Amino acid sequence: MTSSLLIEDDILDYLKCHIDFGEYEKMKKVSVKYRKLFDLSPLIYSKSYDKLLYIKGITVELILKIIDSNIRKKYRFKKNKQIIKKLMKYEGLIGIAIYNNCSFVIEYLMDIIYNTSKRKCENIKNTMLDLYEKENLYYRNLDMFCSTLTIITKYFKNDTDYYYNESLELLYKLNIGALLFIIVKKFSLYSYIIANTSQSSVINLFSMQNKKIDEYLANICDEELYSNEKYFKKYYINTIVYLMKTLYIDISAASPASPASAASAASAASAASAADNRSTSYIPCIHYIPCIYMITDETYGTCGTGVTDDI
Repeated sequence: MTSSLLIEDDILDYLKCHIDFGEYEKMKKVSVKYRKLFDLSPLIYSKSYDKLLYIKGITVELILKIIDSNIRKKYRFKKNKQIIKKLMKYEGLIGIAIYNNCSFVIEYLMDIIYNTSKRKCENIKNTMLDLYEKENLYYRNLDMFCSTLTIITKYFKNDTDYYYNESLELLYKLNIGALLFIIVKKFSLYSYIIANTSQSSVINLFSMQNKKIDEYLANICDEELYSNEKYFKKYYINTIVYLMKTLYIDISAASPASPASAASAASAASAASAADNRSTSYIPCIHYIPCIYMITDETYGTCGTGVTDDI
């Protein structure tokens, strides 16, 4: 009897992903059991967007609308249709981010965009610090993670031009640049990933981050560039300067490790691999990270995906 119930549950779970989302309300009326099975509120509440995206009829745009709604409720903002419209140009990359469980990048990006459009410096500062202090961020797949970063770089390049308002454009570029720097800095702390990644690509990525931070800090020292206090509150600029100075990456940590530290990194990588249900034993594998073109006017030989051709 128990076995037959388990089989029935497996069938229902299978059907749940293959029944169109538009039919869920009808299915919930069939029985109490179906009402619970086809209730998506737990997935939405827990922000399990990767699981939602497996359900037939649920799209990247719908998930962006859910994230958008959460942000507007948090800050009591009115809807800005242009934000989702612009992000949908990168639908494929956003889908990769969601499947890779890196939707936190999309959430923080949309939060920053909304608050920048409203010039809510206090909110932006709090969002930046929240991300900076968050301990558990998920970087499961390196290639997919790089695609996630590319969403930010593409938005920066293509969707922050406000020719009628130079100060607003500078504010967008400052905030989105800082967001990217924080995410890359957090990524650099995952030693078991770094230990099994192409050393040259890691060093290039981290060196570029340090170079761009130098440029940002030099620009901030130019008082005329950020002199409009309507957009750049002094306390906020001071916060950004303090934050950016902590986002430099120690490149020596990405250099070839000693045998002892390499063994330690291999052990950590093995544990991470097992936790991810990929394998029961660790098999050394060197990953090559496409060198992200970091918030710059130079293209560095980009191939159109937001990453460089140099592997």
